[in-house]
Amino acid sequence: GKAGGKAGGKAAAKVAAKARRLKIELGRTLFKAGARQEGGALLTSILQQDMEQADALLPYGEACVALGQHDDALKIFLRLVTQRSDDSAVRRLLAASLGSKDGMALLRQQLAFDAKSASALAFLATIARDHSKLSASLELIAEAARLVPDASAYALQRAHTLEVGLRYADALEAVREHCDANPQRAAAGVRCAD
Repeated sequence: GKAGGKAGGKAAAKVAAKARRLKIELGRTLFKAGARQEGGALLTSILQQDMEQADALLPYGEACVALGQHDDALKIFLRLVTQRSDDSAVRRLLAASLGSKDGMALLRQQLAFDAKSASALAFLATIARDHSKLSASLELIAEAARLVPDASAYALQRAHTLEVGLRYADALEAVREHCDANPQRAAAGVRCAD
């Protein structure tokens, strides 16, 4: 009766999940092997069934990056990074989208650049820096520092990113600017004004 129906339903759900994973891998493999239209169509059809499934979003986003569709890719990876912030593939592909020619303009369409988003901008700056997208990283962290000028962490992150880019004089200037703007800030008993 009911117990058999539940067991049969669970088995059917497992089979459907496996079939979905196989279709995703087939779509990804076809795309990477050069059958981009077929692979992309398969990934699209899977996503149309459920737009929230991260397992299909990642390969679809990869395809978007490969095709230079950074607007779609950025939307996907901003969604995925909130769910899987430590996923190296998500971070790498998000950095690629941020570092694209229109990456910052596209991000401004997705995220308000205000004091409330400064921590998100700093997080994205770290991701971009960690994947050698220094221009995007500097733009993001400079924006976070501008939005919250008393945040020493953003000033230090900006200085560190400049150091990574071997721009030592600019790094020192970033620290000096922060100290000039925040003369009462202190560390280890030394005030910025000193």
